[in-house]
Amino acid sequence: MAGAFGMAFDVGTTTLVGSLVDLQRRTTLKVSSSINPQVQHGRDVLSRIEFCRGDGLERLHKEVIGGINGLIRDLSCREVGKVVIVGNPVMEHILLGVSPLSIGRAPYKPIFKEGRTCLARDLGLSIDPEAVVHTFPLIGGFVGGDTVALIIHLSLHKEEGVVLAIDMGTNTEILLKVPEGLWATSAPAGPAFEGVGIRWGMMARRGAISGVAIEEDRVRLDVIGEALPEGICGSGLIEAISEMVAHGVLDGSGRIRGREEIETNLANRIREDGSGRAFLLYRDARGEITIDQRDVREFQLAKASIQAGIKVLLRRRGIGLEEVDRVYVTGTFGSHITATSLVSVGILPSLWEERVHYIDDAPLLGAEKALLDDRVLGEAQDVARRVHYTPLSG
Repeated sequence: MAGAFGMAFDVGTTTLVGSLVDLQRRTTLKVSSSINPQVQHGRDVLSRIEFCRGDGLERLHKEVIGGINGLIRDLSCREVGKVVIVGNPVMEHILLGVSPLSIGRAPYKPIFKEGRTCLARDLGLSIDPEAVVHTFPLIGGFVGGDTVALIIHLSLHKEEGVVLAIDMGTNTEILLKVPEGLWATSAPAGPAFEGVGIRWGMMARRGAISGVAIEEDRVRLDVIGEALPEGICGSGLIEAISEMVAHGVLDGSGRIRGREEIETNLANRIREDGSGRAFLLYRDARGEITIDQRDVREFQLAKASIQAGIKVLLRRRGIGLEEVDRVYVTGTFGSHITATSLVSVGILPSLWEERVHYIDDAPLLGAEKALLDDRVLGEAQDVARRVHYTPLSG
């Protein structure tokens, strides 16, 4: 019957994720994801803001609605009475047809910060036109409703001690919870962790290499769906680079070593052409899947951005690395990544290895909580007002 189901959506800069929830049984029935069609206009939020000049806003709005409607078709349910959508400030502005230009210039303030409510027909969603749609409130700058949803899911505002939460994606949000309150910042990490900008990158779906292990001279791959490899997703990229470092394929600067520099049979996996060196992960009759030097550099840029965000938040509050009690890591690139890999590639310091907890797409889970309990929307509004936004600019 109409209204028996709800849908939650996490609208990311690179990836769209949606879930279908049975509101009576309080269970998630299906999850679907796709690339945000807006990526053709730029890989980050600043390029989307720039595209909104002129008539670009209307085009981006139609594209994100089209992307969400694609997920709705895949989730296969029109008997939906309630929808909750979360995203960063730029994505939520575009979703609602509001210009994000003010976010792209000092003092980087969104037009609105409160959560909004409308009907599905107002946005053009392919469900019951009378279905109620809620968006989460924004914190400020480039930190938005997806971060509020993360806080809600983890009950981070109620946590004791010193806690860090990192939502890894194109627009990586970093949260620090200390006894005095919550502080947040946003780091422009780029889309490498979501498979975009990587030569053989793809989303975390069937056929994606999600894990890599080198055992002696052999490369063992974990592939989603136990299918033939088609590419590599974010978790696979991190583990591949971690293993390449551990087995001497990459040097300390991130340079792929030449065959003559590698003493094991892994040297036979080095490929060299006019575009530089690459390391072979998989080969069949269709071709080869590799990690090339440009992929490594893309990863290093993303890593450096995240490290900068973490260090700024900790230093601003006078917190040492050893004082952090727990670290939550989330993101849309899958739940296969290990704390060991995060440490070995230098995203997180080694003393945090035993303190890391991974949650697969916490913002989506926070949105689902709001589907199941109307009081969560009010709680989200209160949480958003209490978070202190710390810009990295300047």
